[in-house]
Amino acid sequence: MNTPISSATPVRLRSQALAPRNGNELPPSARANLVPGYEQAALQACRLLLVGAGGIGGEIALTLVRKGIGELHIVDPDVVELSNLNRQRFFRDDLDQPKATALAFNLLREATDTTVLTGTPETVEEILGSGSPPAFDVAVCGVDNDATRAFCARYCRTHGVPCIFVAVSRDAGQGYVFVQEATPEAACWLCLHPDAGDKAPNPCPAGATPDILKVVAGLATYAIDTLIMERQRRWNYKEVFLAGEIPDGHRQISRNSACPLCGHAIDM
Repeated sequence: MNTPISSATPVRLRSQALAPRNGNELPPSARANLVPGYEQAALQACRLLLVGAGGIGGEIALTLVRKGIGELHIVDPDVVELSNLNRQRFFRDDLDQPKATALAFNLLREATDTTVLTGTPETVEEILGSGSPPAFDVAVCGVDNDATRAFCARYCRTHGVPCIFVAVSRDAGQGYVFVQEATPEAACWLCLHPDAGDKAPNPCPAGATPDILKVVAGLATYAIDTLIMERQRRWNYKEVFLAGEIPDGHRQISRNSACPLCGHAIDM
């Protein structure tokens, strides 16, 4: 992206669907449609809010636009830095540009179906706290701070929208995906981390490599399918360990009596 963009200027782009060029060619979604429970129409109808355009968010966004999501709204107040380029979906020309808008432009050429891409270089608190917040069917929170995670958990629980939380450890060796369902009986992210609001942010940068980011992003995009299609999922929390010293695992987490948002009995 060569044209500088104001840090306060959102962008809204629209891709064109790719059609078979002859009678022998299959559409981009042909192989996906063979997967049990997969519904391309459901993905095309989905409006997804992506909070965070970094390493996790960029990988999730790439998969979604290649699969053909209907609307993707990217929210991130940060700008592209040189240290981002080894693992995030940006290029040299994107340096010092807002991540949200740069990612939207970069994804436009990746899209295979009609996708509306919106990039807003503001915080999610500003966007959703405004007088006219965007409408969305699913949210994905891929940020690295607990305050924003807690905000997303509260907002989505209050408005009856499912939210998927994705995170990796500070040594980049493990990661998790947690699905906060839309139903009020389901556990929320604060059930997992009831004391998150009491923790001071860690001032030191965490380790980050593309491998763990791609793994958890893949799990997150699968979880998105399970929320809008008939694909199966028997967990709301899944954890992966790259080194293998601890087995990967998944479980169904219930509401936590110590949760400041839910406050019901815990069963893990």
